[in-house]
Amino acid sequence: MNDPGRRDAEIEGLQAELLTRYEELNLLYRLSADLSGTFDVVTLAQIALGRAIEVLGSSESGVVLHDPGGVRLVAAHNEPPVPVGEYLPPGETIAEEVIRTGRPIVRDAEDDDPTPTRVRRPGQPSLSVPLLPAAGDGAAFGSISLLRPVGGPKFTASDLQLAQAIASQLASRIEASRHVDELQEAAQAEREVELAATVQRSLLPTLPETVRGLQVTARSIPAARVGGDLYDLVVDSRGAVWLLVADVLGHGFASAVTMASVRAVLRREMRERDSPAAALESANDTLYADLVRAEQLVTAFCARWDPANQYLVVANAAHNPALVRRASGIVEELDADGTPLGLLDRARYSETVTALRQGDTMLLYTDGVVEARGESGELFGDERLKAIVASSESPGELTDLILSAVDLHLAGGPRPDDVTMLAVAPA
Repeated sequence: MNDPGRRDAEIEGLQAELLTRYEELNLLYRLSADLSGTFDVVTLAQIALGRAIEVLGSSESGVVLHDPGGVRLVAAHNEPPVPVGEYLPPGETIAEEVIRTGRPIVRDAEDDDPTPTRVRRPGQPSLSVPLLPAAGDGAAFGSISLLRPVGGPKFTASDLQLAQAIASQLASRIEASRHVDELQEAAQAEREVELAATVQRSLLPTLPETVRGLQVTARSIPAARVGGDLYDLVVDSRGAVWLLVADVLGHGFASAVTMASVRAVLRREMRERDSPAAALESANDTLYADLVRAEQLVTAFCARWDPANQYLVVANAAHNPALVRRASGIVEELDADGTPLGLLDRARYSETVTALRQGDTMLLYTDGVVEARGESGELFGDERLKAIVASSESPGELTDLILSAVDLHLAGGPRPDDVTMLAVAPA
């Protein structure tokens, strides 16, 4: 025979359970709405902690996150063991154990702590749940910990389930926040690189086809968005034409910044000095301290051509030698002794003097040309370059042929280094 009293009690219990589940779902819904309003990690932790305290009750609580420095408290309620924003003492907290194991810890008032803790006193119920990646296959990166007053009611299985649901929402939102930060950082880096590339393009001069009786062609292709190569042409007050190709060792943003400083100094020296050796020596004196601090070196080939007598004077700061194709078809290397800028405090440079006359063509270039590697790992090399120089009679044709040959050698592979060329020939 059915007992009406028992049936009524069961119905009341079922109604109470349904109400509890409704309240929990309503809480999680409100929590989701609250968390969606920000990407700030501290604010997210404060919101989630507030909701957890609201439904689970807590005299003390905190949210911690793990980073390379340790376990850091990012939000707290009542008497935090350390100031918010600081790291917890290593090995002294339940939160650290939860992060290490990736498993929740629930301790009743009568449980004894196996290890000392700064966030739980004897007779104090505690509940700590990990913040886990949404994918479920990574290590815990934080935890939520709740404590009730000494002698207070213990945390139930239902409390644990609800705490884990709150932790899951918080963890998911923190991951989304970090992803947004990464995207913003990437966007900012992209803007900075584009700005650096724009500045660098503005520093490389657009040269006329003829300067003081010289046909001139220059090409510069960075391996990355920005590079460390430099070419320049300056006409001094005496009418001489200065030619320069330089290479900041390495490529990318830092090399591009250094290149801008090197260009400014060398342009000044080429206008003020009487010889390439003197220009390089004075430039090294100016740049040495900065290059040492930046741990960078610069190679440079500097030449001065006098259109009146067609004499060419060159100095070399450990750069690739220039190649000169004579009117007879013979290719000569043009070089001089010297160390890179930034290597020695008081560097000295020698000079070589030759003639550059009608029918001759000279090529200045960076090592990105000869050090380009094909699919087999073979370098483009000096001999291939000399063969192309020997076959060409005009600066424009010469640079086009070299670029085509290098691209063919790379076979679609990436450029390992910046490629820069400056070719000239008496008109």
